Amino acid sequence: MSATRAGSRRSIVVGSRRESCDVWTVDTTVSGMHARITQLDDGRFMIEDLGSLNGTWLTNPLASGVVRVMAPTPAVMAPGTRIRLGACSLPWSVDR
Repeated sequence: MSATRAGSRRSIVVGSRRESCDVWTVDTTVSGMHARITQLDDGRFMIEDLGSLNGTWLTNPLASGVVRVMAPTPAVMAPGTRIRLGACSLPWSVDR
């Protein structure tokens, strides 16, 4: 996986368009360029929806409920968060 650097930030794009994304899936509910995950200067990570059709959702084990991430407002992810892109669900973890 490659990462793009913007200053001291690193980001990856997740989607279904293999040639345009750093991480891709064949799930048809995931948009071509669905979401961007960026590491912040303080080491935390945020996710932003890139105008996807079926939405980006987070489930944080420390908070109740599911949060929809709406473009253009990003959301910071905590360890243990589950990311849902369309119908595709992924656990979020970071190895340091």
